Amino acid sequence: MVALSLASGLPTWVALAGWLSYHTRGTSLRDGFYNLACLVTGLGIGIVAESLMFKWQADLRFWALPVALVLATCGIWLMNFVTGIRNWPSYLIGVAIVFIAAMEASISSYLTLTAVVAMGAAVGALLDLTRRSISVRFRDESGTEYR
Repeated sequence: MVALSLASGLPTWVALAGWLSYHTRGTSLRDGFYNLACLVTGLGIGIVAESLMFKWQADLRFWALPVALVLATCGIWLMNFVTGIRNWPSYLIGVAIVFIAAMEASISSYLTLTAVVAMGAAVGALLDLTRRSISVRFRDESGTEYR
C-alpha cells in the first residue's frame, strides 16, 4: 500500500486512513463497503465545509474553522439519521482527512482523496480475505482449528 501510494505520488497517510476506515465497523466485505461509502461521504461533507470555511474567512476570521466543523458535524449527524447507517467513525475520518490534507477544495481534490482511501480500503479488504483464507486452511471437516 505504501509503495503504491508513493509510486503514484499520493499521500500515504490518506491510504492508511482508508485502511483504518475499512475496519471501523465489522470486517466483512459488506461492512467494508459500507465503511468506504461513509468515508467517501465524509470526504464530501469535509470538502463542502472547507469551501465554506474559505468563503467565511474574511467575515468570521478566527471563527470560520470552528463554525465549518460544527456544520460538518451537523451534516454527519443528519447522514446518520437519514441513511440509517450509524457509522460516525468513518464519516469523521473523511472530514478529518480533508482538513488535515489542506488541499484545495475542488472536485479534483475530492476524487484524488477518494482514489487514495479506496486503495487503502482495498488493501484492508485483501488482507482481511487473506487472513480468513489462512484460518480456513487450518480447520478440518469437524471444525477443529489447528495452529
